[in-house]
Amino acid sequence: VSITKQIVLYPFDTVRTRLQVSTSRRELFRSLYNTGILPPLVTRTPASAFFFACKDVFESQFRAAGVAPSTATTLAVFLGQFPKW
Repeated sequence: VSITKQIVLYPFDTVRTRLQVSTSRRELFRSLYNTGILPPLVTRTPASAFFFACKDVFESQFRAAGVAPSTATTLAVFLGQFPKW
């Protein structure tokens, strides 16, 4: 999921950055993937995997403690963010 998300959203991030730096309209959509998609793929994909692993561990611990499933999921997602930072 993370790799697909990065590949789909990367061109939008590139265009948004180019608009913020006021690049000419002619260069706005030129070589969207040649500007460095590899670093986000290499860093964000393992980070997302780590998040989901932590979330699953927290969620199973909360459910084992008798916490309601929706509350366990909410708390697990909240706590899963911290190791990712």
